[in-house]
Amino acid sequence: MVQAYLAALKVAAGEEVGREPDGRLARWIRWAEGYADRVDLFREVAALPLDPEGYGRRPLDLEAFALATPTS
Repeated sequence: MVQAYLAALKVAAGEEVGREPDGRLARWIRWAEGYADRVDLFREVAALPLDPEGYGRRPLDLEAFALATPTS
């Protein structure tokens, strides 16, 4: 949802961002895109984290379940 908003904002601000690629709006859009990517709960997970209780289990490799796909 946030990514869709940012994409629409980029389209609407295309002329402004084109004139000032290092301007305030362009920099904010880049920051917001990076932030949205970092907090996106639906991004691909390469491996599950270690058990938080510290049982010493290794992370589960999701490729074994064909859930992980390479990112480009």
